[in-house]
Amino acid sequence: MKKSPFTRLLSKVNIPPYRDDVITSSADLVPTMRMKNFNVNLPQTLDVLVQDNRLLATNGWLSKDGTLYACRWRQHKNITLALDMLNEAEMERSGYIKLTNMKWLVEDRYCDTNITPEQINTIKSWYELNDLPKSSFELLQKNWC
Repeated sequence: MKKSPFTRLLSKVNIPPYRDDVITSSADLVPTMRMKNFNVNLPQTLDVLVQDNRLLATNGWLSKDGTLYACRWRQHKNITLALDMLNEAEMERSGYIKLTNMKWLVEDRYCDTNITPEQINTIKSWYELNDLPKSSFELLQKNWC
């Protein structure tokens, strides 16, 4: 039987063994069933802002006062427009923090990020209410200093 041209290439790929001691990052977070149900029921397009008081969103924007506005994946632009902003850069310059695929983008992308105590409380509550790993929150928190 003739070998695939990819067989030789794949034989050169080194896949390291699984390690238990790796710290969980926010990229490793998996939504709970409650979060999945909440996100499936979000509107396809946003005519109005969806304020997430239960903190179940996996995508959205977090305001300076700690209010989380939920959206579907790749629908952040709808919130931006609903808040009369032009783009993500303007959102971040106004103090909003982006949540995308369960990852908080608390970093200096378009401007210096100055996280507020209200935003910290909301993010911490989001982790706690959804039983997400404390180690992931602590890892994210290191970026705030």
